Amino acid sequence: MRRLRRYRLLVTLAGLATAGCQAPADRLNHGNFALIQPGFSTQARVQELLGNPDNRWDELWLYQRPDRHLVVQVDFDETGRVARKQWIDALGDTWDDSAEPPAEGEAGSRGEPTPTP
Repeated sequence: MRRLRRYRLLVTLAGLATAGCQAPADRLNHGNFALIQPGFSTQARVQELLGNPDNRWDELWLYQRPDRHLVVQVDFDETGRVARKQWIDALGDTWDDSAEPPAEGEAGSRGEPTPTP
């Protein structure tokens, strides 16, 4: 009986140790990104949805996943609300930008240079 208790204790401790070593799930996915609403979502909400950014520069947050060829950029206005968001997935060939499409003659929404005549 004592041996069985000791065995259960060891199994429980091993399970807890393994659970503590697991990396948290990456919240950076297009479903969470789609929940971010420019003009409404706050920095706290973005952090709740996507996690901590890899880089912060004042009102610009950058999330990078080089192994997935993914870059996500979130710009905030002076009140701390999302002004613009971009999802750039090179492998999935997806570029999702909340900014208005460019006017005629300006660079394309994917950053392509404007052709010169």
